[in-house]
Amino acid sequence: MASILKLPYGLQGNQLLHIKDVPNGLACACVCPGCGARLVARNQGKVKTAHFAHYQAPECATGLQTALHLAAKEVFLQQQTFRLPGAAGIIGFHADHFDKQAYFSSFAYDAASYQQAVENRLDLDCEYAFDARYVRINQVLLEHRTGDIIPDIILETEAGPLLVEVAATHFIDEAKQEKIKRLGISTVEIDLSKVSRELSSDALTDLLINQIDRKRWAYNARLDAKVAARHAHYLEAARPLFAAWHAELLHEQQEEERERQRQQQRKEFYATQIKPITFKGKRYGTARQVLGCPDPRRSFDGQLYSNVDADCLRCAHFRGYGAERKSVICLYEYTNRHKIPGYESYK
Repeated sequence: MASILKLPYGLQGNQLLHIKDVPNGLACACVCPGCGARLVARNQGKVKTAHFAHYQAPECATGLQTALHLAAKEVFLQQQTFRLPGAAGIIGFHADHFDKQAYFSSFAYDAASYQQAVENRLDLDCEYAFDARYVRINQVLLEHRTGDIIPDIILETEAGPLLVEVAATHFIDEAKQEKIKRLGISTVEIDLSKVSRELSSDALTDLLINQIDRKRWAYNARLDAKVAARHAHYLEAARPLFAAWHAELLHEQQEEERERQRQQQRKEFYATQIKPITFKGKRYGTARQVLGCPDPRRSFDGQLYSNVDADCLRCAHFRGYGAERKSVICLYEYTNRHKIPGYESYK
């Protein structure tokens, strides 16, 4: 990390000079662009990365940022074009640029629970992307106050005003981001924190003007407006699907509840149609009998009964067993009382 923060530029009068363009030691006759302290050039010997160092003074925190700002400004003053970075993203329920809580609170039901299902069924293009492109520079303003911020560089381009922030140690924070949004001016931030301090002037020019790997949109007014419009359309298109999905699930829940009630009613009804099973020992096993059968099939010693295995299981009125199979559910009396067709006795 130490080599990344070394100072590659010194100020000689009003001229910013690269470490490779000055003699070694104090002969460089340069001062720190940040604090004005005298610099010593270390560009010979076994030093791995040539750099300026403060002479008999502590290293300041602003020298690097100020030096790179000055170098970048000199580059832009000499250029006629600037390459804007591209952008890509996804419009959906996970987007950062809408109040998700407010949107889902606008429904009379918990629409958020259907988010994934609806997102998979929403037949809309939720992706956006555009390529990097060049714009012509008409004018360059340096350190010019705009609103309540002083951007590093303001470019007046054929596409409108553009703020350029050059970051080496200090990047756009949330407070500045909000100020930029309130201004409504598109802003590109260029990250120079990890570029080589041995970068030549031509290489720095190419990086600032042509390359896009270190550029990002801190704010893009036109893109935000377009994305916001498409996102609003996306969210509104989801509303009828949310309603349909909610109605579908509500119907399923109602059907499940009705079936649960039917099962409960059936269970309660069957509990009133119980006939106990009597177990009688026989020579070759134990017989299961229903002595209280309303339509008995057999008699023994003057007692009428039905055999569970031989008679009940074949009977149209049999509806299964009661608890622990110690009784049978018999609908004979109910079906005959209500004259239900198809349940006549087979006697």
